Amino acid sequence: MDDTLAKFFPNAAGNLRETKRKSIYLWESQRAKIEAACETTKGGQLKSIRDLRTATMLSSDGEREIFKWIHNLRAEGAPVSAFMLRRKAIEITAAERLFKDVFKASWTSRKGFLRRHMLSLRRHTRQGQKPPADCDAAEFRVKVRELMKEHAVDRVYNADQTAVFFECLSKQTISGREKKPVWVRCAGKKKERVTVMLLGDSCGTRYTPFVIAKAKKSEKEDTAVENKAIRHGFGIGVWKEVIGLQNRLDVIMYRNPKGWWNGELSLEFLRFHFASRPNQDQLLKSHPQPVAQLSRRLPLTPGRVHPR
Repeated sequence: MDDTLAKFFPNAAGNLRETKRKSIYLWESQRAKIEAACETTKGGQLKSIRDLRTATMLSSDGEREIFKWIHNLRAEGAPVSAFMLRRKAIEITAAERLFKDVFKASWTSRKGFLRRHMLSLRRHTRQGQKPPADCDAAEFRVKVRELMKEHAVDRVYNADQTAVFFECLSKQTISGREKKPVWVRCAGKKKERVTVMLLGDSCGTRYTPFVIAKAKKSEKEDTAVENKAIRHGFGIGVWKEVIGLQNRLDVIMYRNPKGWWNGELSLEFLRFHFASRPNQDQLLKSHPQPVAQLSRRLPLTPGRVHPR
């Protein structure tokens, strides 16, 4: 041993020399394993070789409980996201009385858990429309700056129409590697939604959003006209609930048969946000053509910009 240390670790002394001496004895006890690893020429196998569960924090029982939890959810078709796995691991950690600063359910620990149990994070099999490519950010910024300079404005408002669906499932789920396809159970409400028009400005201010719900109008013509005039299209009974929601959530709610945005709602949107502006300076805004007539009466300067 002294000759080996002198040959390969001539500068080791004190505690370092003792550590190297113990390492050599450890390598000797694992000679067969090390020689087998050196015989392969595949790069994917030439990694740090450690026994299964080396340096893991959770107990075997804890990992089995998590695996059983995943199996039960997937058997019901429910998705299991990476966030759900992390929360479950932290819950098991608390049950095993491990300190939070010792085990944080990091990405590497989750990756090791999935590998040990032959699991992977996969996208569920689905069909969907491919989203269009984003506009060039630099070109968009230059165009907005030019419009601001042309019309002498210092604040840009951006309205964004979006759909809020009643059912939103995770795009990824933990599943067995051999599973094809990957199914996720849903409530069949993926197409039910409300339309929301959001408004913000370049100073970071967020304004009251407009929410458009889908509902049939009254079969009585005079009642339908009255509902549209004083109750945003809702019936008397529903309007009482709508008022409470508007006050509690700071939103403005309307109704139409399709549940989509239209030119008439655009006019109401502009009146609500800009008809009583204290500063009668010009406003740069991107909006469809039907609002041009109203924008002449309001302090607006319409300008077409590409949506992000």
